[in-house]
Amino acid sequence: MVYKKITLLFFSLLLLGCYRSPESVTKIISLAADNGKYLTEVIEHERLYGDKKKLKAANFLISNMIDKYSIEGNEIDNYNGIFNVFRDYLQQKKFIYKKSPVIQAKWDSIVNIHGYPTIDEMEMIEDYKKIKSKFLIDNIDSAFVNYNSKWGKHLSFDQFCEYLLPYRNYTEKLESWRGVLFNTYSSLFDSVKEKDIYHVVESVNTALEKIMDTNHTLWEYPYDISTTNMLLARRGSCKQIVAHTSLLFRAHGIPVGIDYTPLWGDRPNGHFWNTVVLENGKNFPFEAATIPFGGIDNFPYRLSKVFRRTFAIQKNEMPENKNEVPEDLLDNRRIDVTSSYVKSYNIEIPLIKNLRTIKCKSAIICTYSKTSWKAQDWGKIKNGKAYFKDIGPNILYLAMFYFNGEYIPASNPFILTKKGELNFITPNKKKLTNEVLTRKNPSWPVNIKNMSMSIGAKFEGANKADFSDAEMLDSIKDMPDKYVEVKLNGTKKFKYVRMIGPQNKNAVIAEIEFYTKSLTGKMLKIPATKIIGYPEVTKDAATPYQNAFDNDPNTYFMGGKKSFGWAGLEFQKPIALSKIRYSPRSDTNFILIGDTYNLMIWSNNSWVSLGKKVAVDQFLNYNNIPANSLFLLRNLSRGKEERPFTLENGKQIWW
Repeated sequence: MVYKKITLLFFSLLLLGCYRSPESVTKIISLAADNGKYLTEVIEHERLYGDKKKLKAANFLISNMIDKYSIEGNEIDNYNGIFNVFRDYLQQKKFIYKKSPVIQAKWDSIVNIHGYPTIDEMEMIEDYKKIKSKFLIDNIDSAFVNYNSKWGKHLSFDQFCEYLLPYRNYTEKLESWRGVLFNTYSSLFDSVKEKDIYHVVESVNTALEKIMDTNHTLWEYPYDISTTNMLLARRGSCKQIVAHTSLLFRAHGIPVGIDYTPLWGDRPNGHFWNTVVLENGKNFPFEAATIPFGGIDNFPYRLSKVFRRTFAIQKNEMPENKNEVPEDLLDNRRIDVTSSYVKSYNIEIPLIKNLRTIKCKSAIICTYSKTSWKAQDWGKIKNGKAYFKDIGPNILYLAMFYFNGEYIPASNPFILTKKGELNFITPNKKKLTNEVLTRKNPSWPVNIKNMSMSIGAKFEGANKADFSDAEMLDSIKDMPDKYVEVKLNGTKKFKYVRMIGPQNKNAVIAEIEFYTKSLTGKMLKIPATKIIGYPEVTKDAATPYQNAFDNDPNTYFMGGKKSFGWAGLEFQKPIALSKIRYSPRSDTNFILIGDTYNLMIWSNNSWVSLGKKVAVDQFLNYNNIPANSLFLLRNLSRGKEERPFTLENGKQIWW
């Protein structure tokens, strides 16, 4: 094998005559074995028929192939049927909901046949062992056409290599995507009247909002989606939508890249978005296929770290001992651009004094994720302190050691303020307070939006089935943020009752309960024996009016946007109503009566329980708890969302 590689390398250099490829290129050609001749043909072609820049571009691509590969094989083909499902929907012009139980069921049937897909079992084919000369030469030629176009000529050569030249983004199947994407989306570009890059991208991206979207089922598809499959489905995770958007813009000569945060500073997930290089050489970030254009500055979530995806291998600083740092923090295909998005700070954190402080050379800075602390970045340890660079503010952090795949607390939790100050959180057991808790997770903007959709709805009672004699019982004037109870005088009897939304606006509600009084004055919930409503929604929407009476606040009714929607009950006989109880569409992270909760405090490097309680109301009272503490409220009965919080003047401050 060694002889074969040496021989191949010898003839490659001989073919190139006096030209000597960079060492990084000859290394790849050697690793390519039999396929090395095709890579050599690319170098020779650009040396003889191209120009110096094209030869330099060929060297750039080949030298950076070291860890580039595709995930292929019959195993991955077993799961590609899900893209045909989306194709059929598009061909039939059926609306594709982000959460469609019908599409999810089709995916589940594929998984039941072939098992849940895993990357570890798939075939990984290195690019340098598969790419042929024609593929790479065509890619270089097309990229240079774009480089010399009106939208690419302002780029430096280094920018060109990152934003126009690459033949792939991640591990998707290798395809000649440039011509396909140019033809597919050319009408969007042809209709643009503006000439500058900003307005061209704005116009096309606005049009893409009606063409592409995220889909929750495809979050379960663990592979990078090929161009062919993206064109079939026009759906994917945010990462895949962003990747496809970058390629389609590059196919038209517009330099678009990918920025991302692996993990928000105050949320349990990350995010991807696009960035375009404008004529002035500056990057402008924008949300793919989303309106309004831009949008990154308006995100309500906090950025701890932001990175820019690169094709080139970066010479990022590496820890002295790589075993002390999680592998994903050592990604050398990215550059840190945190300071381009937020006012970031270099910070030094005093560490807990123990043996690891003495022995370890690196520490990890973490934020809280779903149920544990997760890594954001690593830093060097010197003289008992950890040093971290370009850290985003207004976020709760914890320095930790990484040992044998586990995270071990290395400091007290602290908040890096907007001004760059460090506020360490240490329980004050000498100062005890009494507190009232109302939620276990912050109410994000999307939750506030969903709850607000109930505003304007009315509750009606009637004795005619068509509600022509309806009387208004109550209306929703303010945003409900939990279950709401409305007491009625209970004098008039009704056979029909309903909640009706505003005309030409969706009626939205999670739960509705109607009550009457017994002869003894006891409040009785009226059974939902006959549910009535309008309209009948599709199985794909999965928000029928029946959901309003299923005793599950996690489901909801939504319908009637084109006319009016309503959900109600028909009683066997007219009944006098004494109370209405309802819940908005929400994340159900408010306190749920009957559920068991556990309040925990961060103390001595771990979460310690302050006691479990069964909720008897929509709030929890906790007495004699330490001030200046970090808390976590967990619902032991249901749900997964939770965030750490501090308490200030009786309010939960979320981190």
